[in-house]
Amino acid sequence: SYTANPNAFFYLNTASGYRRTGFNSGAASILSGAAQPNRQYAGDSLWSFEAGSKTAFLDQRVRVRAAAFMQYWNNVQTDQLFAAGVPFSGNVGDAKSGGFEVEASAQPTSALQFKLNASYTDSRITRPDVGFPARLQAGLPGAPHFAAGASFLYRQRIAHDVSATASLRSMYVGKSNIA
Repeated sequence: SYTANPNAFFYLNTASGYRRTGFNSGAASILSGAAQPNRQYAGDSLWSFEAGSKTAFLDQRVRVRAAAFMQYWNNVQTDQLFAAGVPFSGNVGDAKSGGFEVEASAQPTSALQFKLNASYTDSRITRPDVGFPARLQAGLPGAPHFAAGASFLYRQRIAHDVSATASLRSMYVGKSNIA
């Protein structure tokens, strides 16, 4: 990380992680006509890379955070449902995911605050496990391409121990693959 001045901070981050193997219940194994779900599914591993910045302007009343990221995931574990509603866990294959996110906040007065955020993620299965019984053309399960939000907060002190607060929040989360 590098702090250029009290109002500008830049960073690079890398991380690695994994999940151990797991087991499916007997019902999931009985319903399967495909190679998965197996009684035991394999562990997975992830490498993540991120670069970003945090900056402040106008006597720190405006703050902006931005980041770009890339992830490489091997043997991705996921939870799914059969049409009968029986859950199972399996490995969908290898994947990669990249994108960016940005957040901004402004506090024009001590009582008023605005926030905005947006993100874009492009996730792809790069090597599908042919034994996985679900369609995965839409990308990783539960990973929408777009998300954005906005919020407004107004807080006014009325008396020594009494404050009035008004807030409004809105969020958009794009479509994602669930199956």
